Amino acid sequence: MPRRLWQPPSVIVLSSDQDWAPSWATNALLGLWREAGVAGTFFVTNACESLAGVGLQDGIELAWHPNFMAGSSHGSGPEEVLATLRELVPNALGLRAHGLVRSTALLEEYGRQGLLYEASDLMDAQPGLAAIPSWNSVVRVPIYWEDDVHAMHGRSFELSALDLHLPGLKVFAFHPIHVALNTRTLKGYRDFHAAMAEQGRSMTEASSAEVAHYREEGPGTADLLGELLAFLVEHPERCGGTLSAVARQAWPS
Repeated sequence: MPRRLWQPPSVIVLSSDQDWAPSWATNALLGLWREAGVAGTFFVTNACESLAGVGLQDGIELAWHPNFMAGSSHGSGPEEVLATLRELVPNALGLRAHGLVRSTALLEEYGRQGLLYEASDLMDAQPGLAAIPSWNSVVRVPIYWEDDVHAMHGRSFELSALDLHLPGLKVFAFHPIHVALNTRTLKGYRDFHAAMAEQGRSMTEASSAEVAHYREEGPGTADLLGELLAFLVEHPERCGGTLSAVARQAWPS
């Protein structure tokens, strides 16, 4: 008999992709989550001192953010890439691929790796979303909102414009660097990225002062995250917890 899919109410889940952000930017984002007492899932790309000691005791789940694209520092094939991430986060239950790369072959590999979920499907602002078990039992958790894509479309960063009242799972994907830049139009990010490239330096090396030079006036990503955290503090019943918690409800063992 087929298992009944979990149809979620309008719950909100925080997530973030590290994307080789400076350590201080990672620390700042996670600090906001901790201060609000709101759970979330952080997808890791690289070793970072700000992640030392971070775990479920803080309400924060660490997961993988593998780069499967050409020239990846994680490795040259799916097995090697995932082995690199396993060294960083040995007990991860899920992942979100960098660049939201997805394929049948990758989903098969996730199953072989024993992962509970993958969260690489951006269903931009669609109502009625739900986590769905795939054909090999890996739960696929869709993304409702992502900061850079929202900015790319020139949309408002006011929380009131995001239709939180509509039913369905709402996974938000933030990036520490876009929070630090208060990204609104992507101009600040592109100018910052170009300046770092011209200097032959990686984004990980950037100081807070260097990033602040390119910070955009709001309302932007940081402003929206602040509004969203305040909303979840006021409405704790809307908080869906971590992505592994969502996945387990979608297909309980």
